[in-house]
Parts: sequence; C-alpha cells; structure tokens
Amino acid sequence: MGRSIGCWVALSLASSHKRVCSVILVSPFTTIRNLVEGMVGKLLSYLIKDRFKNTELISNIKVPCLIIAGLRDKLAPSKMS
Repeated sequence: MGRSIGCWVALSLASSHKRVCSVILVSPFTTIRNLVEGMVGKLLSYLIKDRFKNTELISNIKVPCLIIAGLRDKLAPSKMS
C-alpha cells in the first residue's frame, strides 16, 4: 500500500517481488513532473527531475490494484489516477 509519493515505493516493490497478492494506491499520480506541472506550470516543471514514474511501474503490476482518489484532492488530482 502506498499514499501519494509512497505509491511509487509500493509499485516498485510490487513490480519486483513475486509474492504480492494485491496493491492499494491512495492519491497516486502519473509522474512527479506532471504533478508539479499542475501546481506551478509546464515551464517550471522541467526543473524537476522526473524520478517517480508511476506510469512505467504500473504496467509491470500483474495483481489486482485498488486505486483510491479524491475528487477534491488539490495535490494529486483524480485524473492522474
């Protein structure tokens, strides 16, 4: 289970370990750069190194995944889920 930036940790572990039954993600985001872009704009977002690429990791997940996102979440919009 991971929440916000912890979703990257949860996805990393789940994609590299075989004995995972399921994954729960709370307020996930696509990439850290996309998250910052939504807050400060596209130009400034390129100053952020794009390390937390959840979109790449989620493709490796072969178990059920529950995604919980809030419609009024200001930090990680539900459209990123």
